[in-house]
Amino acid sequence: GDGSEEDSVPPAGGHETEIEALPGAHVVTVDSRGVPSFLAGDLGAVEAKSDPHEVDLGKSLEVIAPVFNASPEGLVLKKAQSDNIGDQHFRYRQVKNGREVLGGEIVVHVRKGVIYAANGRARDDLDAPMSPVIDTSAAIEAALDATKARHHDAKDDSLDSEIEASEGTVCQGEETRP
Repeated sequence: GDGSEEDSVPPAGGHETEIEALPGAHVVTVDSRGVPSFLAGDLGAVEAKSDPHEVDLGKSLEVIAPVFNASPEGLVLKKAQSDNIGDQHFRYRQVKNGREVLGGEIVVHVRKGVIYAANGRARDDLDAPMSPVIDTSAAIEAALDATKARHHDAKDDSLDSEIEASEGTVCQGEETRP
């Protein structure tokens, strides 16, 4: 690759078994660690329903999720919708240790009962602590440093309210080390 986070090269190894479980699928892109981030082709079939909320993708996720190094048990349906040409799209968010993983999601695309694509980044092979590893003030300091948002007034509780509202989330990132 060109140093970008995703390349159009299939993974060098480790995912052959999962891909074999989806013989009609091919890897379109992989992330910087060689984990597929986009699959296309015939990824299986589901019972077609006019209301996407009635479609059961459970068995299909058991086959698709491991290709992304994700656990189907850690995926929770966030949104199901039909587009203007009748395709249905199912967005699953990742939850690990009871917390939503920011950036961790898989989107499954269905056309007339056939799963034709899946994409996302929901990695179950990266560690997520059971409890916070830094205290709140250190997290605020790190966030302010990272965003250069130094204008926060210590007397202003709005940032603290936003942080409290977001408790229970963890972040999905390439820099995460097990």
